[in-house]
Amino acid sequence: MSGKKNDRQYEQIYQHLRKRIIEGDYYPSERLIEKQLAEEYKTGRYNIRLALQKLQGEGLVIIEPHKGARIAELSLEDIMDILVAREELEVAVVRLAIQNITDGQCERLEECIRLMGKALSENNFDTYSQMNLRFHRTIYEACGNRSLSLLIEMLRSRLARLQLRTILIPGRSEESLAEHQRIFEAFRKRDPVLAEQSIRTHMGNLRINIQKAWSLVKF
Repeated sequence: MSGKKNDRQYEQIYQHLRKRIIEGDYYPSERLIEKQLAEEYKTGRYNIRLALQKLQGEGLVIIEPHKGARIAELSLEDIMDILVAREELEVAVVRLAIQNITDGQCERLEECIRLMGKALSENNFDTYSQMNLRFHRTIYEACGNRSLSLLIEMLRSRLARLQLRTILIPGRSEESLAEHQRIFEAFRKRDPVLAEQSIRTHMGNLRINIQKAWSLVKF
């Protein structure tokens, strides 16, 4: 029974730390001291160590021998590499999803687009980001390949802090909304060529904008 309780506690600590890292509560390269975290979360250092190891597996934390854990820091080159890898995975997902997507899932994509537009008009960037994520996860669901979806989610988590900052790039949110509309249109038409072109354009434009405005979005 105690083993199950420890599992739940370690998972809760992992989820909470992950949220704090993604939302920028820690700065890049900041040290995460096991003793301090154990006191903060009122738990043993073993649970903290397990949570940090899981975060390391996602690329959010780096654990160094004799030094402990620190928040991962990504260079522009690292980010470009991740986005290139993600693009190929997104294309693979789209090729499967275009064959399998249901009318209900298409309606969900359309609703996400509507809510993204509404959020943008109200400068509600939190809702915009949530609907953006829901849009992509609907496509991952439609593809039916859990391994591809998990790989993409892992890459997305490494760049989650950056994703929240891209809204600072002038005009990027409006451009992104138009790109999502084209992706939806491809799915509405069940057009695999347009779908692949649209997702490649979306990912390519994201890379270009980050390169142009690196000083604004870097963390």
